[in-house]
Amino acid sequence: ADGFVEMRQGAGTFVQEVLPDKRIEEQRKQARALVQRMMGEAARLGLDTEEIIAAIRHELEVSAE
Repeated sequence: ADGFVEMRQGAGTFVQEVLPDKRIEEQRKQARALVQRMMGEAARLGLDTEEIIAAIRHELEVSAE
């Protein structure tokens, strides 16, 4: 809960302890990477900006229920 999982080939999986400021920075970095992957997949599907935003809004509404 207080760290990030780090996977090392051949060595295993470890939880890295991260300071709160670095954790926020890393979470934002991960969020940007997630959005970039989503946008790439959306482009492959031929979705335009309005369709992507509508889908995100829908999911946010469903999550809030």
